[in-house]
Amino acid sequence: MAECYRHLSNYAMALETYEKILELKQINGKKQDLIWLYLKMAECQFRLEAFEKSLLIALETLRRNPRNKVEKAEARSYLTNCYYELGRYKEAVEEGKETLLLSKRFPNDDLFYFRMALGYHKAGDKSLCQNITRFSRKCTRKTAGTNTWTS
Repeated sequence: MAECYRHLSNYAMALETYEKILELKQINGKKQDLIWLYLKMAECQFRLEAFEKSLLIALETLRRNPRNKVEKAEARSYLTNCYYELGRYKEAVEEGKETLLLSKRFPNDDLFYFRMALGYHKAGDKSLCQNITRFSRKCTRKTAGTNTWTS
């Protein structure tokens, strides 16, 4: 059900459903891999513009030590995205570099590449501003109009 809500862009209902799933898994006491669940919750919080909450969930995901490099890259990408949205551009760029060491492709990488490019620009790294075009090609129609390339 949560995935249906998420695909319909009803992130509030998706998040509520994911939280109920997490609660049930904790009540059952089953020690299952819940990384996927934390990643979905981080995405929902991010899309709801609850950047601090998304950041905390991404940090919790990494604390749980995902074994899969793509999952680890996705979690780090939420750190990049949240740091950018919180105006912490240098931290966004640093996390972005760590993300790219793990994987170049991962779920929701369109959100990441857009903010990574803007993070370079807003952090004042003019030598890397030339890379904005390369990064921006990764963006989708959904994120392309949400910010400008000016400070």
